[in-house]
Amino acid sequence: MSALDVIVAPATPLAVSALSVIRVSGDDALVVLRPCLLKDFEPKARMVYTKWLVEPQSKVFLDQVCLCYFKGPDSFTGEDLIEITCHGNPLIVGRIIQALYASGAREAHAGEFAKRAFMQGKLQFHQAEAIGDLLEADATKSIEKSLYQLKGAPLCVIQEMRSEMMGFLERLEASVDFPDEIEPLDRVKFNSMCLAQISILASFLDKKEVTRFIESGLHVVLLGDVNAGKSSLLNTLLDENRAIVSDVAGTTRDFISGRFELNGFKVCLYDTAGYRETQDQIEALGIEKLKSLIAKADVVCLVLDSTKPPHIDPDLLEMIKPVRHRMCLLNKSDLNQLSLPKSLSGHFESSFSISAKTKEGLDAVFSYLKESVLPIGQSQNQDFSCNMRQLGVLEQVLAILKGIVNQEAHQLEDDMLALELKAAVMRLSEFSGESITEEVLDGVFSRFCIGK
Repeated sequence: MSALDVIVAPATPLAVSALSVIRVSGDDALVVLRPCLLKDFEPKARMVYTKWLVEPQSKVFLDQVCLCYFKGPDSFTGEDLIEITCHGNPLIVGRIIQALYASGAREAHAGEFAKRAFMQGKLQFHQAEAIGDLLEADATKSIEKSLYQLKGAPLCVIQEMRSEMMGFLERLEASVDFPDEIEPLDRVKFNSMCLAQISILASFLDKKEVTRFIESGLHVVLLGDVNAGKSSLLNTLLDENRAIVSDVAGTTRDFISGRFELNGFKVCLYDTAGYRETQDQIEALGIEKLKSLIAKADVVCLVLDSTKPPHIDPDLLEMIKPVRHRMCLLNKSDLNQLSLPKSLSGHFESSFSISAKTKEGLDAVFSYLKESVLPIGQSQNQDFSCNMRQLGVLEQVLAILKGIVNQEAHQLEDDMLALELKAAVMRLSEFSGESITEEVLDGVFSRFCIGK
């Protein structure tokens, strides 16, 4: 495998559609394409041509396509790039790609087009990372955060921070190397700079919980006795028949999951097996999985059947204690109105009478999630939006600067101070991609689809 290889991949999903796009990139892209044409082809850059593609050896017709040629370095990848728009039949796409293989191209790896763009200086690392996040975004807030990152909003702040630190570092190293010629570092100004940077970093890290919700979603677990209506509630919230609903106890053996969007955030919903003693080995395994689901839950919803006297296993109440947000949903309110007994009220932040059948009371549940669980005001200012990898880097920088400030009280020696400050600068270089390991690089681009 070489960076000089001509690579090819579909840039659109392999599904029946009106059109599909195939990308070909490499300095010899035209050399690979020509055998798949009936006549010589000397295209002008950024012009669209209608051509028939053929199999290189047999000259069997493959499809009539539109070809657009982008001459490097003025292309997405920085290399010669050809985009082929063909009819959106996966069989046609496959035959064209096989013909290009036969002509000398190879299959592109995941994210290889974008990686080549990065290596050619056509794409900055923070942009590549934002594109990866954008491709994976599955809720409105995820898209908004990725677009702000793509614009470079947080990077501008970090680059200013790094530049200021570099100024102090250069002055500090010069004073260490040439103590007779360079005045010693102004410790008061330096300390003020550190404190200001600590405040900025805190602004970024204050949004860590928001970022976690944006990237991972809000995890909500439905639990309770068998036949309390958990599966019906899941179907209602997802607006689809995702779970089998039956009067037979123990219908749900394993957990069932689904997603919906609330206030722009992704909500991951889990319907679990009814909690009870059982001799059924499969059902018991489903109940056992409750523990791992509860461990990662942001919210647990205990669903009770309001037509029956409430029965809650004490072990279950003990299990959900560590979860930050706990609510009780008194289901089947269309059949009976039941209040949460005082003996249980202390275990839950709030309780709601709902009906999975009529949707009564669900607006109140959504309001609770929006106002008490999901971040509201913090999510509006996107200037300090980062992904979790970037926040991890900033946490390291914050720890270094706090350590410097604490040690400054004891007058840290200049050479040691320079080492600490240099470490902080290097971490900030990791944030922007100026200094990034091959492992991180591969990790970012491997998330991309094959044709990106």
